[in-house]
Amino acid sequence: MFWAFARDEGLPLSSIWARVNPKLGSPFNAQLCVTMIAALLGCIYLGSTTAFNSMMSSAVWVFHVLQSSAQEVKTDIY
Repeated sequence: MFWAFARDEGLPLSSIWARVNPKLGSPFNAQLCVTMIAALLGCIYLGSTTAFNSMMSSAVWVFHVLQSSAQEVKTDIY
């Protein structure tokens, strides 16, 4: 998904993240970035499980709010 957003120029530095490694045939840069993000989130978990849980729950809450607002906009158009 990260690579798809980069391919469609939806991320900062999209030209870097959208590259497909010709030797591997996969978007190695995008995979590396996602791995680093996951590792950083894992470090937060090591520091404090409460902080990690609050970050994850707020991310889920924001996702649901955005999804519900997108559905309302879509239903208003039709």
